[in-house]
Amino acid sequence: MSSSSARLNDSLQTPAVDNVSCASTSVLVISQDVMFSGLSVIVPSGLILNALSLVVFMSRAMRRRASSWYLAALAASDSLSLISVSFDYWLKDSRIGLQVLYLLCYIVLNIGIQCVQKKRDH
Repeated sequence: MSSSSARLNDSLQTPAVDNVSCASTSVLVISQDVMFSGLSVIVPSGLILNALSLVVFMSRAMRRRASSWYLAALAASDSLSLISVSFDYWLKDSRIGLQVLYLLCYIVLNIGIQCVQKKRDH
């Protein structure tokens, strides 16, 4: 009798495990979508606002204060951290993947070519 109850318990537990794995998969997909959408809004707005902060803190009147230099450094480091976190996430995301890396390499290569051509012209 104990062997039949063990089989009954095994058959009852299997769908629960499948439901848990299915639920955790859907939660993972939803969290990835939220993270992707959140970064798509937070990163550009953060970069714009940090650039504005740099402009304000590096204005002639604000450069006299030591605190302005610290806040400008904070805005610059915040921008770099936003860029690094977003690239790290977006490169690992299957929706974008290596397309961002190819685009970044293309941009850097074209900037290098433009610099070399300008140097030759002068």
